[in-house]
Amino acid sequence: MVKRCTLLDRLCSSRFSWKWHNLNWNNDVLSELREFYKLVGCLNLGLSSNVGFRFNLNTDGTYVVSSLRMMMDSKSNQYSRPLICWSKVIPLKVKCFVWRAALDRIHVAEALILRGINVQNRNCQLCGGTKVETTNQLSIDCEFSKVVCYWIFQWCGIKQPQFRNVRDFIDFGASWENCPRKKNILMMILYSTIWNIWIGRNDKVFKKLEVNPTKTADSIISQAFEWNKYRGNGLESWADWNVSPLL
Repeated sequence: MVKRCTLLDRLCSSRFSWKWHNLNWNNDVLSELREFYKLVGCLNLGLSSNVGFRFNLNTDGTYVVSSLRMMMDSKSNQYSRPLICWSKVIPLKVKCFVWRAALDRIHVAEALILRGINVQNRNCQLCGGTKVETTNQLSIDCEFSKVVCYWIFQWCGIKQPQFRNVRDFIDFGASWENCPRKKNILMMILYSTIWNIWIGRNDKVFKKLEVNPTKTADSIISQAFEWNKYRGNGLESWADWNVSPLL
C-alpha cells in the first residue's frame, strides 16, 4: 500500500510489518516472498545503515519503467513491430490511432467488408479513384495524401522518400537523425499528418464536406504548433514555425 517505503519501515524488531492490498496469493508468489524474507530477514538495520536496492539505469537510483523498456529495446534484435512514439506531446487518441493504423486495424472500407459489413462505396473517396480503400492506400498511396505529404515534407525541409505502408512512414520518423528534439518534433508532425488525413476522410464520407489537401496541410502545421506549445516546450514562435519546424 506504501510503494515508496524503505526496508527500515518494514523491519521492526526482526519482524516484517507489511501493508498489502491483496493477500490472495498463489504458491509461486508465496515462494518468492519466502525467498525474499531469507535474503533480508537477517539484516540488522538502523538509521545509519547503508543497505537497499538501487536501479542503476536511472541516475537517482529509483526504478523507472521507461528506462528499463529502453534498455530492453536496445538489446533486442528480433523486434519487428512499428516504432511507435509514445511521447506525451502527442495526444493519446492520436498515438493509439497511429498504432492501430500501423497494424492495419482501422475501419477503412476493406476492413469493414472483411467483417461482413455492407459498404456502399468501397473505393477511396478522398481522391475519387477506383482503388479499394485500404489503410495504406488511404494514408500513403491516395493522390490526396500524396499532395498533403508533399507539402509537409517541403515545409520540414526533408527530401520525401518512398513509403510502402504506414509502418514505413512512422519508422522513418523514429529513425531520422540523432537529435532527440528534432526527431520528436518530426514524429509529432507525421502523427498529425496521418490523423488529419483520417479526419478529412471522415468529413467527406460522413459530413459530405469538400476537403482540400493544402488546407489539410495547413491544419497539420497549426495542430502540431499547438501540441508543441501547450504540451511540449513551446519554444518556437509562430513565425519561425511557419518557416520550418526543424531549424
